[in-house]
Amino acid sequence: MKNSIRFHIFLPVGLLLVLFPVMTWLLFGAISERYVISVAAKELDSLLIDTDQMIQNTEQAAEEELAGTEADERQLEKERSKRLLSALKSYMKDSTNQADMMVFNTKLKRTYPKQEEEDKLTELENGIRNLIENSPPEGGKSIPAKLNAGGEEYIVVIREGTGEGNVRAKYLAAYAAVLDEKQLLVMAGRMVFFITALLAVCAAAAVWTVSGSISRPVKRLCRRAEEIGNGCFERETGVYPVREINALHLSMEQMAGELEQSDRLQKEFFQNVSHELRTPLMSVCGYAQGIQCGVFKGEEMEKAASVIMSESLRMKELVDGILMISRIDSREQNLCMEEICLGEFIEESLEKLNGLTVGRKTEIHLDKEEQEIMIEADGSLLFQAFYNVAANAVRYAEKEVWVRLKEPGTVIVEDDGPGIAPEDRDRIFERFYRGKSGNHGIGLTIAKSSLEYMGGSIEVENREKGARFILKLPGTIS
Repeated sequence: MKNSIRFHIFLPVGLLLVLFPVMTWLLFGAISERYVISVAAKELDSLLIDTDQMIQNTEQAAEEELAGTEADERQLEKERSKRLLSALKSYMKDSTNQADMMVFNTKLKRTYPKQEEEDKLTELENGIRNLIENSPPEGGKSIPAKLNAGGEEYIVVIREGTGEGNVRAKYLAAYAAVLDEKQLLVMAGRMVFFITALLAVCAAAAVWTVSGSISRPVKRLCRRAEEIGNGCFERETGVYPVREINALHLSMEQMAGELEQSDRLQKEFFQNVSHELRTPLMSVCGYAQGIQCGVFKGEEMEKAASVIMSESLRMKELVDGILMISRIDSREQNLCMEEICLGEFIEESLEKLNGLTVGRKTEIHLDKEEQEIMIEADGSLLFQAFYNVAANAVRYAEKEVWVRLKEPGTVIVEDDGPGIAPEDRDRIFERFYRGKSGNHGIGLTIAKSSLEYMGGSIEVENREKGARFILKLPGTIS
């Protein structure tokens, strides 16, 4: 089952609109999580920098105090640890840093903060103790680790304190909670999701409306195409809002007009053919019945036979012309292009026209240039074109017809007749359109169709006295 244009427009956009809030929510959650973790890590880094500075200061102060005494290395380590723990307590009491500190002695017993002060940290303490046991800090500091304690998430970095013996500040564990900020950002992510989902619904409604504004005119054009196919060529007025669809509408209406004209010409064609064939057929039938019934005898019978032969040839000429036009219109006429010497070709064609001048006292003059004009054309179609134009000129001429050959490949046929009436000029090449002295009304149609089929053209104009036909032939060979 094929989908409508509205569905094709809406489906991909709808999928994007559905994915948009989901992707926004996921991206926001991932970015917000990284953000709160980076904030906690930043707080930890600040605390650790201050801690490193305190370690250096306490070590220096302990060494200065015990300088000059007989204190051994163990006493010095204990003094350093004591001073470091005291400095940490003082620092943490006055610090505004969101990160906090937990201190362990050599036996991994918590020395800061005291148990009675922060009993709620027991679970976190156990987690840190496990970290120290399983992954003791290398090079003085461990990598950041995540711990879950009491339903909260922490980032922990363990720093090794002072001394190698049994000291109170052996391990310094800096930690920062990230859970509260994360919950806030999750709520914000949900709000973003619902807002983007609402916007996506509004956008989907807008896309549905816009796609409908495109699909409705297309459906209307489909119905119009069906009407044209059923023979309804009546013009439909109106303007479509989409430029491309409106252009398609105008093209369809132009096509409807051309089909209407073609339909009218086809009907006129059959009417004209019927009329043209009926007259000679009635004449043939009448004379044939007269011969059959014995009405004509002797010379009258010979005259009747002559009329039958004349009318039969006339019908044959008409039918041959109609068949040629039909083959050209359907592009079925075989085109055999060959090199032709135009001067010799016209001379041979004029010899076949001499029979038309008998009894008319009309002379045909040929004026050609000394240099031979070579063209590439179909000899049969070229003869049909020239013969019908020249025959038309002989039919209307009073005394003379001139045929002139010009470069490049142009044949001009002129006569000294009455010329072309203004009302006939636009219709002179129409099928079965006859002037006052016309024959079948298809001679000039054959001439025009034959030339255009070969790629040439024909023009007509009035002279001061008479008419001038200009045949422009294709494929001139230099």
